[in-house]
Amino acid sequence: YGDWSSDVCSSDLGLPRWTALALIALCGLMFTSGAMRVFAATAAAAFVAALALQGLAVLHWRTRGHPARAGILMATYIACVIVFPWPLLLVASLGFAELATPRSLRRSENPPPSSPNV
Repeated sequence: YGDWSSDVCSSDLGLPRWTALALIALCGLMFTSGAMRVFAATAAAAFVAALALQGLAVLHWRTRGHPARAGILMATYIACVIVFPWPLLLVASLGFAELATPRSLRRSENPPPSSPNV
């Protein structure tokens, strides 16, 4: 499967920027009634889940090489499992912020080196 210690995260990976616009449109459609409201709520939940995964990826990326990386990630995952909705929404907002920033300000091509024991 290759060498996973090398940089497998590319700055090209991630959600397209239209994801944020689609989520905003779906949130607006949730104020309608009937089947459209159910569809919009279901689709918005799927988009929020995708943004949460994007936020977790950003958190993994930003903590590379940090001495407290394991603790930060463990606390985040435990909080997302135990206190399910609120930390997950915060992580999703991190993913949303990642989409909102211009690509030139996103992840650098040369992230900090990861420690060998994490």
